[in-house]
Amino acid sequence: MNLRQNTECEADTLTLLWRKCRAGDEGCRNALVERFLPLAKAVARRMHAKLLGQVDIEDLTSAGIFGLMDAVRAYDPRRGVRFETFGVSRIRGAMLDDLRAMDWLPRLARARQRQLANLVQSFTSTLGRTPTEGEVAREMHVRPCQARRLMRECNVTMTVSLEQNVLSPHDSLCKLAETLTSDREDNPYLQACRQDMKEYVQRNCTKEEQLIVMLYYYEGMTMKEIGQTMDISESRVSQIHGVLMGRLRERLRSAAKDLQES
Repeated sequence: MNLRQNTECEADTLTLLWRKCRAGDEGCRNALVERFLPLAKAVARRMHAKLLGQVDIEDLTSAGIFGLMDAVRAYDPRRGVRFETFGVSRIRGAMLDDLRAMDWLPRLARARQRQLANLVQSFTSTLGRTPTEGEVAREMHVRPCQARRLMRECNVTMTVSLEQNVLSPHDSLCKLAETLTSDREDNPYLQACRQDMKEYVQRNCTKEEQLIVMLYYYEGMTMKEIGQTMDISESRVSQIHGVLMGRLRERLRSAAKDLQES
């Protein structure tokens, strides 16, 4: 049998499986799930890589298989869409639903914090200092902006000599230590605003909106990367983000007005 005949035979077998599956044949449905299992594993590997290995690939694969089973049940070959195209969306969706259900976002943040804490401890014990932003980015395989944000959230100070020479506000040379002032005291109003915004997002935003906020502001992903992870377009991510920011700004304006009137 030549290659063309083999391909035609394969296509006929697949068509028969789909026909019987649509008729309710459980055996054919299971055969289709097994046939497309590599598709679910491939999606799991891609998502696992985007999440920097912080989530167990077996958990992603298990969720993906449930998505694959759902896709096999819902697929109608008469619509003229390839199953691979149809199935990937269902598989990704099942994975994202599972990540939300098992409180993945806070767990990922805590995992990053533990990783950074171990890195700081290693640098402190071997070099007697904390790592620089560039060293954190390199060791944790993240972008510098992500490293900066993570260090700020974990209160990791940058390695800077207080004895280095800098220009003072009067354009004279002085030591860096002489220019430092304490700005550690947060404005109580700003603290209250941050807490209010956090509670508002948790109470009033959809899971999709919360996921975008976390990936964009806490994980440092770009709109394009978020779109790829959530299987939506970059423009859609930008649209959701823009609408949400508008709601938050309106919330802040309302809170400020209430404060002035009180």
